[in-house]
Amino acid sequence: MLLAALVVSAFIVASTFHYPLVTDDPFITYRYARNLLDGNGFVYNPGEHILSTTTPLYTLVLAALGLIFRDIPTLGFWLSVLSYAVCAWFIYRIASYFEMRAAGIVGALLTLVAP
Repeated sequence: MLLAALVVSAFIVASTFHYPLVTDDPFITYRYARNLLDGNGFVYNPGEHILSTTTPLYTLVLAALGLIFRDIPTLGFWLSVLSYAVCAWFIYRIASYFEMRAAGIVGALLTLVAP
Protein backbone atom coordinates (compact mmCIF):
# COMPACT_ATOMS: atom_id res chain seq x y z
CA MET A 1 0.00 0.00 0.00
CA LEU A 2 2.82 2.38 0.87
CA LEU A 3 4.56 1.62 -2.43
CA ALA A 4 1.39 2.58 -4.33
CA ALA A 5 1.13 5.80 -2.32
CA LEU A 6 4.77 6.65 -3.08
CA VAL A 7 4.27 5.95 -6.80
CA VAL A 8 1.21 8.23 -6.87
CA SER A 9 3.11 10.88 -4.90
CA ALA A 10 6.04 10.69 -7.30
CA PHE A 11 3.74 11.16 -10.28
CA ILE A 12 2.01 14.12 -8.61
CA VAL A 13 5.33 15.76 -7.77
CA ALA A 14 6.65 15.14 -11.28
CA SER A 15 3.48 16.52 -12.89
CA THR A 16 3.56 19.60 -10.69
CA PHE A 17 7.27 20.36 -10.73
CA HIS A 18 8.35 19.21 -14.18
CA TYR A 19 11.86 20.64 -14.13
CA PRO A 20 13.41 21.15 -17.56
CA LEU A 21 16.43 19.04 -18.33
CA VAL A 22 19.44 21.32 -18.47
CA THR A 23 22.15 18.75 -19.12
CA ASP A 24 23.08 16.94 -22.28
CA ASP A 25 23.73 13.54 -20.71
CA PRO A 26 20.14 12.26 -20.89
CA PHE A 27 19.92 13.21 -24.54
CA ILE A 28 23.07 11.24 -25.32
CA THR A 29 21.37 8.22 -23.76
CA TYR A 30 18.17 8.92 -25.69
CA ARG A 31 20.10 9.04 -28.96
CA TYR A 32 21.71 5.68 -28.22
CA ALA A 33 18.28 4.22 -27.50
CA ARG A 34 16.86 5.73 -30.70
CA ASN A 35 19.73 4.30 -32.76
CA LEU A 36 19.10 0.88 -31.24
CA LEU A 37 15.42 1.15 -32.15
CA ASP A 38 16.27 2.26 -35.69
CA GLY A 39 18.57 -0.73 -36.18
CA ASN A 40 21.83 1.24 -36.20
CA GLY A 41 23.27 -0.60 -33.21
CA PHE A 42 24.49 0.59 -29.83
CA VAL A 43 26.13 3.75 -31.22
CA TYR A 44 25.79 7.52 -30.94
CA ASN A 45 26.57 8.02 -34.62
CA PRO A 46 26.00 5.15 -37.06
CA GLY A 47 29.32 3.68 -38.12
CA GLU A 48 31.25 5.00 -35.09
CA HIS A 49 31.50 2.26 -32.48
CA ILE A 50 32.43 4.28 -29.38
CA LEU A 51 30.68 3.88 -26.03
CA SER A 52 29.93 7.31 -24.59
CA THR A 53 26.69 6.75 -22.71
CA THR A 54 27.08 6.76 -18.93
CA THR A 55 24.11 4.42 -18.45
CA PRO A 56 24.26 1.41 -20.79
CA LEU A 57 21.63 -0.65 -18.93
CA TYR A 58 19.22 2.29 -18.77
CA THR A 59 19.77 2.81 -22.50
CA LEU A 60 18.84 -0.81 -23.19
CA VAL A 61 15.73 -0.50 -21.01
CA LEU A 62 14.69 2.67 -22.87
CA ALA A 63 15.24 0.98 -26.22
CA ALA A 64 13.17 -2.04 -25.15
CA LEU A 65 10.33 0.12 -23.85
CA GLY A 66 10.69 2.30 -26.93
CA LEU A 67 9.23 -0.56 -28.94
CA ILE A 68 5.94 0.21 -27.19
CA PHE A 69 6.19 3.99 -26.67
CA ARG A 70 8.29 5.81 -29.27
CA ASP A 71 8.80 9.16 -27.46
CA ILE A 72 12.10 8.33 -25.75
CA PRO A 73 12.58 11.60 -23.74
CA THR A 74 9.08 11.40 -22.28
CA LEU A 75 9.53 7.70 -21.60
CA GLY A 76 12.84 8.43 -19.88
CA PHE A 77 11.30 11.12 -17.71
CA TRP A 78 8.41 8.95 -16.50
CA LEU A 79 10.65 5.93 -16.01
CA SER A 80 12.85 8.11 -13.80
CA VAL A 81 9.79 9.25 -11.84
CA LEU A 82 8.81 5.63 -11.25
CA SER A 83 12.39 4.86 -10.20
CA TYR A 84 12.27 7.70 -7.65
CA ALA A 85 9.11 6.17 -6.17
CA VAL A 86 10.77 2.77 -5.86
CA CYS A 87 13.86 4.40 -4.33
CA ALA A 88 11.66 6.21 -1.79
CA TRP A 89 10.01 2.89 -0.93
CA PHE A 90 13.40 1.26 -0.35
CA ILE A 91 14.42 4.16 1.91
CA TYR A 92 11.28 3.59 3.95
CA ARG A 93 11.84 -0.17 4.09
CA ILE A 94 15.45 0.24 5.27
CA ALA A 95 14.38 2.67 7.98
CA SER A 96 11.56 0.30 8.98
CA TYR A 97 14.05 -2.52 9.38
CA PHE A 98 15.78 -0.41 12.04
CA GLU A 99 12.39 0.48 13.56
CA MET A 100 12.61 4.12 12.43
CA ARG A 101 9.40 4.34 10.39
CA ALA A 102 8.89 8.08 10.88
CA ALA A 103 12.41 8.78 9.64
CA GLY A 104 11.75 6.46 6.70
CA ILE A 105 8.62 8.36 5.74
CA VAL A 106 10.43 11.71 5.98
CA GLY A 107 13.36 10.35 3.96
CA ALA A 108 11.05 8.91 1.32
CA LEU A 109 9.13 12.17 0.95
CA LEU A 110 12.34 14.21 0.77
CA THR A 111 13.57 11.90 -1.97
CA LEU A 112 10.44 12.63 -3.99
CA VAL A 113 10.53 16.42 -3.71
CA ALA A 114 14.29 16.98 -4.09
CA PRO A 115 14.97 18.40 -7.57
